[in-house]
Amino acid sequence: MALSIIQWSIFLGCLLIYLAGATFNGYIAWREWYKKDPDGPSIAPLVFGAVGVVAVLSAPIGELPERIPYCWIPLVFDCGTGPYFLLVVYSLLKDRNN
Repeated sequence: MALSIIQWSIFLGCLLIYLAGATFNGYIAWREWYKKDPDGPSIAPLVFGAVGVVAVLSAPIGELPERIPYCWIPLVFDCGTGPYFLLVVYSLLKDRNN
């Protein structure tokens, strides 16, 4: 019982942090891409996606091997994780070719 409460607490805490961070990163992306009003980069790129992965892994639903295939979802839906990761990969490939 106590382990379940701890799991739910970790899951809900990480989920709330992820949702707040992903929403903020989405707001920044919206302002930069659509409003052409730069608000600056995210304060913590890649962090909120990682917190989302921890939320998925710590979810007290099912067993761990059942949750692992869903770890990619927070990384894709957070505007501060997916685009930053792609930008890093592009930059590394570009530097490698030059």
